[in-house]
Amino acid sequence: MSELREAEEVIRGAAPSLSRWRRRDQSGYYSDRRCRWCGEVKELHCRAKVCEDCRHERDMKKQRERRAVKAGLLVTVPHKAFRLLQSAARTCGHCGGEFKPKRTTARYCSTKCRVYAARARSNPPAGEGNGEGREQRRPRPR
Repeated sequence: MSELREAEEVIRGAAPSLSRWRRRDQSGYYSDRRCRWCGEVKELHCRAKVCEDCRHERDMKKQRERRAVKAGLLVTVPHKAFRLLQSAARTCGHCGGEFKPKRTTARYCSTKCRVYAARARSNPPAGEGNGEGREQRRPRPR
């Protein structure tokens, strides 16, 4: 048993272990190649097609798209061989027109519709309501 262990130690000491995950300093693993996205010549991994910066940018773009789909800002539309992302249309809470929201909480197509809806909520038309069923405002104590 001990002779086998001694032989393994000799072999390990003589040659560096070449595992599946090689070290960066070994030749042939990293080389100067052109990135497919930015076109710059950089030191790339032997299997990589894009540089680290472009890869990070691509991952962040995918993450933003996933979050927008989850929030309802984007919808996936089937197209020939792949899916496209398009802005989801909503209906305005005041005028009823369709609009593409920029935020997840948007309920109105414009500032004007938002203001008109707020005024309509606070001041009902003269013929409707007349204060029935609504609490009357009390004067503030001084």
